[in-house]
Amino acid sequence: MRGKISSKSVSALPVGGILFDNELRGFCARRLPSGRVSYGLKYVDAESGRQRWLGLGLDGAWMRADTARQKAMVERGRIADGKDPQAEREARRRGRNEITILDTLLDEYLIHHVQLRKLRTEKHVRRAFEKYVRPELGRMSVFKLRRGHIVALLDKVAAENGPVTADRVLAYVRSALNWYAKRDENFSTPLVRGMARTNRRSRARDRILTDDKIRALWRATEAQPPGRFATLVRLLLLSGQRRNEVAGMRWAEFDDDVWTVPAERAKNGKPNDVPLAAFAFDQLHALTRMGDCVFGLTGEKPPSESVQLIEREGGERHIIGLPVLGAFGRHCPNVIV
Repeated sequence: MRGKISSKSVSALPVGGILFDNELRGFCARRLPSGRVSYGLKYVDAESGRQRWLGLGLDGAWMRADTARQKAMVERGRIADGKDPQAEREARRRGRNEITILDTLLDEYLIHHVQLRKLRTEKHVRRAFEKYVRPELGRMSVFKLRRGHIVALLDKVAAENGPVTADRVLAYVRSALNWYAKRDENFSTPLVRGMARTNRRSRARDRILTDDKIRALWRATEAQPPGRFATLVRLLLLSGQRRNEVAGMRWAEFDDDVWTVPAERAKNGKPNDVPLAAFAFDQLHALTRMGDCVFGLTGEKPPSESVQLIEREGGERHIIGLPVLGAFGRHCPNVIV
């Protein structure tokens, strides 16, 4: 029912009746089952497009039709300025004003989830947030975050960095939003299943190096002056272990002819005993022992993880100064990132 909201029209409202004001858009009064009259304002949030309800108060000594109208006019002006009064009220009611924008949510997630659980992916999660998520969505209210915003972000990441990178960003964002949804019953994640750009089967790698390519790689290490990096590459071939597991090798991890990869460096989080052939030990013993870290430049800490494939002038491919046949591409296992 529509008409001007006044003390007279409000007093005539039946139980369950709602009166929308014909002068101030969205302003309304309704009589509750208790018999009390409640004033409110219906509006559409400009950013999300969602219809919202803002309670203005109950009719009584401190709230009459004229004062409710004045309050509705003030809130209507704030809405015109892009504010969302109901979202602000919900945040105050939760007592969590610090979690209102995505940037702050990501900060809290990193502290209370990633760091607390000592996740091995912390560096990658931080980088994804800093490089892809924060510049696009960081200042957005978490309560206005919609699926379309995430889709637009993933589209941009996929176009500039590939679908696999987009899926990693999606996984990190999904984890952060799910984490917060468990802490705040008023928040629900906008993400659904099926948003990934790739699947496990399409990401599977089935290429292996032929004997000729392995020989070419080995000869390339022999063509270099004796050094720790060439030995690292040979140990990758001889042990079949992951790049960072070998790069972090320590002398204290050896027991006779067995090398034990500790749980904190193993991908599955469990110690791994790796028997090594005498030829592998010959490669290691040729190194000058400077400290406990086998491949560290000073022996105090392992080399950086930035073992990258570098394009030199003329298209010749190098790995930290080690020339490799172009045919290896990005498929040289454990050596090229």
